Amino acid sequence: ESLYEDEGFERRQLAALVASK
Repeated sequence: ESLYEDEGFERRQLAALVASK
């Protein structure tokens, strides 16, 4: 199983980047 294939994974990564700013 690839976490990168998870649809929610990308959104969480983007959300994390936005939250970091």
